[in-house]
Amino acid sequence: MIENKNDISLSELRKLSEEALNSEEQEIFEDPVVDEQNEETTLPEKKKEEGIPLTGLSPESMEALSSYMGEMDKEIEEAKKMKEEHEAKRMEEEEEESSEGDEMTDDEFNRAYQEAVVVIDKTNFGTVIDFTDEEREKLRKSKKIRLEEVETISLSSIKTKKAKKKDVEKIIQRSTNFHTTNIVLPLSGYTATIKGCSSHELISLLDGSGASPLEDTRTKWSVIHSKIVTTSLGDMDFNEFLHKTAAGDYDVFIYGILCSTYPENDSIEIKCDNEECGKTIKHEYDIRSLIRAELMEEKLRERIMDIVDSSYTREMAIKLHDESPVNIENSIQLPDSGIIVTLHVQSAYDLIYKYIKELTEIKDPKFNTLSIFSTVVKALYIPDPNSDDEEYFEFDSPIDIVKTLYNLTSKDLLVIKKKGEEPFEGMNIIFGLMNVTCPSCRKTRQSIPMDVESILFTQYRQKTMELMVE
Repeated sequence: MIENKNDISLSELRKLSEEALNSEEQEIFEDPVVDEQNEETTLPEKKKEEGIPLTGLSPESMEALSSYMGEMDKEIEEAKKMKEEHEAKRMEEEEEESSEGDEMTDDEFNRAYQEAVVVIDKTNFGTVIDFTDEEREKLRKSKKIRLEEVETISLSSIKTKKAKKKDVEKIIQRSTNFHTTNIVLPLSGYTATIKGCSSHELISLLDGSGASPLEDTRTKWSVIHSKIVTTSLGDMDFNEFLHKTAAGDYDVFIYGILCSTYPENDSIEIKCDNEECGKTIKHEYDIRSLIRAELMEEKLRERIMDIVDSSYTREMAIKLHDESPVNIENSIQLPDSGIIVTLHVQSAYDLIYKYIKELTEIKDPKFNTLSIFSTVVKALYIPDPNSDDEEYFEFDSPIDIVKTLYNLTSKDLLVIKKKGEEPFEGMNIIFGLMNVTCPSCRKTRQSIPMDVESILFTQYRQKTMELMVE
C-alpha cells in the first residue's frame, strides 16, 4: 500500500500502468457477448469508453495515480501557457524590430557616420560651391522672399548689345543659375559639377511631359544633361552622355540638382510612423546630411575616393571610367538550359532606347515582373540543337530576352539574379533624414530612408506654396 497518495515513484507508476494494460488485454481477448435474439455480437461495454480504462487497481492505487496524473495535467497546462506567452512575446519583439529596422546603438551610429562623412568631406561630394558667406547669411536670416519695393530703371541709362543667336541659351543658363554642386557617380565612374533647375525645369524633371514613358524618361535625362557644368571626362554631347552614364546613378544626379536648387538648410514635413501618434513632424535638416553616410560600405567609400583621385587628370579619369561597372560585361552559362547570358550595368542609353522603347510594346501582363528583372541582361546566346559546331542563336532585343527568361527554370533565374546583383552590391548611395524626433510622442529615429526625388518634389511644392501665399 502507498503511504502518501500524492507521492508515487516512476517505477511504481510504470508498474501500475502495466497492471492496467495487462488487465485491459485480458478483457479484450474475453469471449464476445452474443445476443441470441438479435444475433449481434458486441464487445464488453467498457470498450466503448475513450482512452485506456485503468481497471484492476486497488482504490488506494487508483486515488494516488489519479492525483499524480492531475498534477501532471496541471504542469502541462502551465507549461503550455508559458510557451504561448513566450511565443507571443517573441512575435511582438520581431514585429517591433521589423517596424523600426535594424537600428544601431548610438555609439555605433555615430562612429559609422563619422567614418564615412570624412570621405564625403574630403571628396567635396555634395558640396555647394559659388556660395558666398554673405549669401549664406541672407539665407539663414530669411527663408521667404518678400517683394517689398520695385525700383524703376531707365533703359537709357544702361548699355545694351544684341546676343548672337547661337549664344542665347548659354547666356540665359549662365545668368539664372548661380550655385553648383560636386557629385561622384559610383557606377559610371566619373565626377561632375551640376547646377540647379528653374521652376519649369523641375516640372519637366519631376513630372515629364506625360506623352509616353519613353518621352518622359528622355526628357528627365535631357534636363540632367543640361544641368552639367563639367565632368572629369570632359564635355559630352547628349548621346555620349547617355552611353557613358549608368542608369543606376540617376538618384545621385537628382541629389546634385536638389543641393544646387535649394542649397540652404531647410525643413520638410513628414508623418510620424508611430501608429498611436501619426502627427506631422516638421524636420529641419542640412542638405548634405541627406546622404546616409553611416550606411556606406567600405567598398563604396573606397570607390568614391578612387574616382575623385582619378579626376585630376583626364587621362586617369578616362582609364577609371573604362574600368567602371557601366563598361564591364560578364558572361555566364546557365546550369539547366545551357544558355549563355551576358550581364551588364544598364546605361542611360540602354534604359531609354532599348529597355523602355521596346518593352512598352509588350502588352501581356505575365511579362511585367520579368521586364524589370531583364535590365541586367544585355544579350542571350541559345544553343542550336541542330548544329554540329556548337553554334548559338544570339538575342539582344529586350522583348526576346524577356520571353526567354519567362521559360527558364527557377535555378537559371536565381543564377542570373545573383550574378546580376554583384556589380551593385555595396555600391548604392542611400538617402534619407537623420535624427528625426516627433515633438508629440517624442519617438526618435536615427535615420529614415527617403527617395531623393520625393524630397526634391516636396521642396518644389513647398516653395511654390510659399510664393502663392506671398
